[in-house]
Amino acid sequence: MSNSICICGSEKFDIVIEGNYSYFPVNGKIVTFQALKCLSCGLVMTNPAPVEVDKDSEVKIHEDDYINYLEESAYRINQLKPYLNDSTKILEIGCYTGKLVEMAAQLGVKESIGIELLSKAAAYGRSLGRDIRDMLLDECNFPSNYFDIIQAHHVLEHIPNLQETLDEISRVLKPNGIFYVTVPRYNSVFVRSANWAGWYPQEHFWHFTEKTLIELLAKHELEISKFCCPIHHATKKDKFYGVKRMMKWGVKNLNMGDTLEAFFYKKS
Repeated sequence: MSNSICICGSEKFDIVIEGNYSYFPVNGKIVTFQALKCLSCGLVMTNPAPVEVDKDSEVKIHEDDYINYLEESAYRINQLKPYLNDSTKILEIGCYTGKLVEMAAQLGVKESIGIELLSKAAAYGRSLGRDIRDMLLDECNFPSNYFDIIQAHHVLEHIPNLQETLDEISRVLKPNGIFYVTVPRYNSVFVRSANWAGWYPQEHFWHFTEKTLIELLAKHELEISKFCCPIHHATKKDKFYGVKRMMKWGVKNLNMGDTLEAFFYKKS
């Protein structure tokens, strides 16, 4: 295992879990990893750190996965509807092919933009008329205090330079603007082993609880408004997939699930 340094600068950790991960194997290979909890700020990180994803990686849209993607896009746009009007400027970070970007535009917002680093996914979305940039947020050069809403669905855990990205999110978000975010939640009662889908050590740098996410974002002038904890990481590979799908909304109301879904606002 490699030496690790938390984004807060600490080098002291406890091991939360370690073992073999085969849920999403890489080229058929099992991944051995540790999840390390910083003794200073409480954030959990993957050790060894993932290799950053190649922008030009092949994008293969499997029907079942794409149906889930469409369902999740529709769910998230419904969550955002109360905040959308004809003057709204919305940005989705990690928009994939940009279905939510399109849905927001169809609702008549002033501007709907997506960012997606997978070039082929971004190109596919643009071919459908969606405004998608395949570059990092700080490369887009958006004006300060520009967006009313920024949305990042299962994105923060993929970002190695997380502090810098959160600084940029705070910069381009308007005062009192909304940051709508979802991340895997490792402290769920449903997380029992190193083979939980949400660990995904090949790509996930960071792992969150309500406390660590709220405290981290507060350092970037982003204050919590509300949150819930539904089940997310249930796929058709799971033995009890159907049961998990039926439980999803009840678990959300009890804040027991393996996903943290939260609305933050930028302090004015």
